[in-house]
Amino acid sequence: MENLLNQHIKGFSTTIVKVFLQLLLITTVACTKMNEQTFKVFGKEDILKNTKINIIKIDDRGAKTENTLLFLGKEYDINAETEAVATYELYVSYKDSLVNILKFENVMRNANDHINHIYLNEENNSINVIYIGRESDVVKHHGFMKTLMPKNDFYKANNISDDKTIEKYNQLFLMKLSSS
Repeated sequence: MENLLNQHIKGFSTTIVKVFLQLLLITTVACTKMNEQTFKVFGKEDILKNTKINIIKIDDRGAKTENTLLFLGKEYDINAETEAVATYELYVSYKDSLVNILKFENVMRNANDHINHIYLNEENNSINVIYIGRESDVVKHHGFMKTLMPKNDFYKANNISDDKTIEKYNQLFLMKLSSS
């Protein structure tokens, strides 16, 4: 009887250890995947080396975090913070003369196939910036897109004329921000 009890205790202990190890493995994989949710920039080298991308992440309370994602071909690892961020704003500049802002809500919050890809491409003598947030949208090439325009045209189209506001936008388009 005592031998039978010891076998049950041993079997129960082994089962508990197995379940614990499986939970540990699942948690580690899930956390690793969450930590890998950084933005990735894709495009031809000659476009990337002439492009600057600054990103502003805005949470539900309106708190903003500014980072440089790409600066003249050098890409920085910026966490997408998919669960915390409500809105993203990408300030894109090509050769310091073509600019635009790509703003989009974080519709990827509840998705499980985050990729956070940014594509820069040239089409019909224009530079486009495209954000694709989900792996399932890559095949369809479905995402948010803007075409870059001359900086002065951007300011006119957005009724930006005072020097202080122009300086603010110039900083977001042209300067290297924090990349931590």
